Amino acid sequence: METIRIRREGYALREDHASFYNRFHLLLNPEETAAGEGISHLVQVLSKRLDITDADWQIGHTKIFLRLELATKLELLALLRVHAAARTIGRFGRFVAERQASKLLTAWGRLRLHMLKIYRERNAATSIQSAYRMTKERELYKAMQIAAVKVQSFQRRNRAIAIADALRDPYSGMTFAELKALYTEESARLDEAAEKNDFQTAAELEAKM
Repeated sequence: METIRIRREGYALREDHASFYNRFHLLLNPEETAAGEGISHLVQVLSKRLDITDADWQIGHTKIFLRLELATKLELLALLRVHAAARTIGRFGRFVAERQASKLLTAWGRLRLHMLKIYRERNAATSIQSAYRMTKERELYKAMQIAAVKVQSFQRRNRAIAIADALRDPYSGMTFAELKALYTEESARLDEAAEKNDFQTAAELEAKM
């Protein structure tokens, strides 16, 4: 009968204190939340903010009674506050994500610069080593070329000396026994040419001897 009386007076909705407080305490800002607690404090703050009187709701021992228009308004305000909080959280999440992405990009850029520096240093060291090795190889090649030219010049000189010595003295490389045998052979040929009256051959042999 009490419930019927309350509904006849226009309080169409009723809800437990704890359930009502859990649903609508998010409408309070941090300062209002710190100023008090409980269902009475919540109703007092919302009444002042919405400019409503006690006629729009009543607080019982275990439940709170409120009119349908007020309940609809509170549901809409709570929904708007949830959406606003969701947008705030979304912006914060995007800010955190962008900050993390910025940190990652910065770290990647620094790593990239460091790797490029190492790559350039290695390339420079390789180029210097290659140039040094090329210079050493070139100097070695030039030294070998000069040595080869000197050896060839020495061999040609010795060959030329040997040819000149042979022209000056064709018999310089023969021993005394060989010279004696050759003289005997040539003398025999000279005598033979004289006996045959081959004076030209005899003259050539005599000039040679």
